[in-house]
Amino acid sequence: MAMRNGKMAALSVPEAPAKLMLRNPYDGEPIVRNDNSEECWIEFHPSQSKFGQNVDRRLMDDNIRLRNQGRRMNAREIQDNVCKKLAMLTTNWCLAMLDGTPVDEPCNVENAHFYYTEVEWLREAASSFVNDLGNFRPTPSESSVTSQSTSSDSTA
Repeated sequence: MAMRNGKMAALSVPEAPAKLMLRNPYDGEPIVRNDNSEECWIEFHPSQSKFGQNVDRRLMDDNIRLRNQGRRMNAREIQDNVCKKLAMLTTNWCLAMLDGTPVDEPCNVENAHFYYTEVEWLREAASSFVNDLGNFRPTPSESSVTSQSTSSDSTA
């Protein structure tokens, strides 16, 4: 069993957070803060990480409690759970309004939940980002997998 666990570790989802660089939803240009010229970003844990799976379980437990009380979640509550999950996956941020006006709200679950609830394009961008494992690729030093040469790598 130990050998199986060792082999499976190479297939696991990275746990390290990654940054979503924010772009204006209307023109695709980076959102840049007026005060320090920094491009805006939000950092997330991957949705499929162990951390993300724990968030899913907490939200499912809440849903089960509702069902045990004879209630089912309505569409608004389901959408709110998406916002809650995104908020819990958020680790840090640098934000501005679309015009570059700085947003200096501290990064915490409550503030993140507010932004994902109120700003639909931000919620959609965040949801797409956290669910795309390509955004969380391990760096070569984090990966124990070595690259193999292909015929296109060889010289003639």
